[in-house]
Amino acid sequence: MNNRWTQTAVVACVSLLGLVAGMTLFLYMEHRADSPEEAPVFSVPETANDLGDPAHNYGVQVDKPTPPMLAIIVDDLGYGRSGTTEILDLPYPLTLSVLPDLTMTEIDYQRAVQSGHQVILHLPMEPMNDSISPGVRAVTVGMTTEEIREVVEGFLEQVPGVRAANNHMGSKATADRSVMEAVIGVLKEHDVYWIDSSTTPESTGPEVCRSLGMPVVVNNMFLDGELTREYIENGLLAAAQLARNKGYAVAIGHVSLVFAETLAAVLPTIAGSGVALVTVDQLVDFLEYRSVSDRAVLAVGSGATGMGDQYGR
Repeated sequence: MNNRWTQTAVVACVSLLGLVAGMTLFLYMEHRADSPEEAPVFSVPETANDLGDPAHNYGVQVDKPTPPMLAIIVDDLGYGRSGTTEILDLPYPLTLSVLPDLTMTEIDYQRAVQSGHQVILHLPMEPMNDSISPGVRAVTVGMTTEEIREVVEGFLEQVPGVRAANNHMGSKATADRSVMEAVIGVLKEHDVYWIDSSTTPESTGPEVCRSLGMPVVVNNMFLDGELTREYIENGLLAAAQLARNKGYAVAIGHVSLVFAETLAAVLPTIAGSGVALVTVDQLVDFLEYRSVSDRAVLAVGSGATGMGDQYGR
């Protein structure tokens, strides 16, 4: 009798424990489903916008981005202009282009490096408009190969460690093949690739890079042909759409407070729409075109907004 009661008690205890465990698991799963910690990483905004109905990911940087990708270059660091701090503080990957030989070159360069954004050389070159000065020193048509080497290497020393350079102004110089062969030849020796700002459709930069087996990135559009919030916002949205259509796009703007404020307002929407904001390095590395290749051109453009040397670019 005692053994029978003992067995009955054991069975009853096991059944009770199973029931308790089942109820506990059920309640846990119900709590887990309702818990805000398990909410989706991206929340959908209540209203749609020009880019559709995106999920926002404010401040999220993409380590290994996938298309569509948009690389935004910000030119003209080195002047210490208003808007510099705001641009440096943006939580999205940018490519910051620093001018040499200016009073704030070293300070802006150091701050740009510390910000975590990509930093490149903004290389002064001769514009078509002789009334506009590209700087105290610049690569000009008529310089010898050695003179160009001395100037370019001097610029690179002011922004150590950069992987890329783009032209500041330069519609006249970039259209001269011999000049570009000298410039890009020096850059190649320093493992620096060329980003053609495309201030003129006559630039020989992409062709020279192909002949030297070097990667090249070509600007698709300028974003701030007019320094107004509306113009810049429209440019950013157009660049994002181009990235969707092509898989990637490159666009250039310039340091100013209105450009900084517009970036801060619009980039969350672009990032939330599924377009990965990337540095040019991230774009180049993703496409794996840093090795010698005859497929070197990543993006082709001709300054779609028409901004060239007449704007001091």
